[in-house]
Amino acid sequence: MKKSMLKKMISILLCMAMLAGLGAAAAEADKTELGSVNVNGKFTLKARLPEGYTVQLRTIDSDKGFLQAGITSQDPTKPVLDLTIAFEDTDLCQLERLNDATEEQKRELEKTFVLESKVDFSYSQTGLGTELLIVKEAEGTTDFVVIFAIYKGYDVEFVMFPGEAATEQGLTEEQIQMCIDLMTDMDFVEN
Repeated sequence: MKKSMLKKMISILLCMAMLAGLGAAAAEADKTELGSVNVNGKFTLKARLPEGYTVQLRTIDSDKGFLQAGITSQDPTKPVLDLTIAFEDTDLCQLERLNDATEEQKRELEKTFVLESKVDFSYSQTGLGTELLIVKEAEGTTDFVVIFAIYKGYDVEFVMFPGEAATEQGLTEEQIQMCIDLMTDMDFVEN
């Protein structure tokens, strides 16, 4: 009696493990490859694109570790996302990830985003734990949002701005959250 009960429990646990694996595979399957780069080891960015959006690669220079892509909607009122991945040979980009930066290094990084308008800085993380710097206009109309990460010495930067036919209100909080959600759900996949 105990052996049959033990076998049933093991069988149930194995079924649950298989279902969990299928769920993870299905979640991964609906992510779109945003681009791959290679200098000191190759990685691919994958993300769930917002409904109606597609990726258009603009520039790829694998030898220099540079990729530029646009993530756009056919609807000209929807915001546009520009993605740039670039291998940088700076002290900050010698870090594995932004997570490894000291508070002083983060303040220095923030200074590179100071523009004519006042900006706010906040931090978030991808689902896999890669830290993100979020830069957004602090006053008036939000005409852009920048989300920045470091991964394996690469600068990874999304810039979001209103679409061609957008109203003069700038980016809405909902649109900004869409961009943040895209980045926080993004996977950095080593090949």
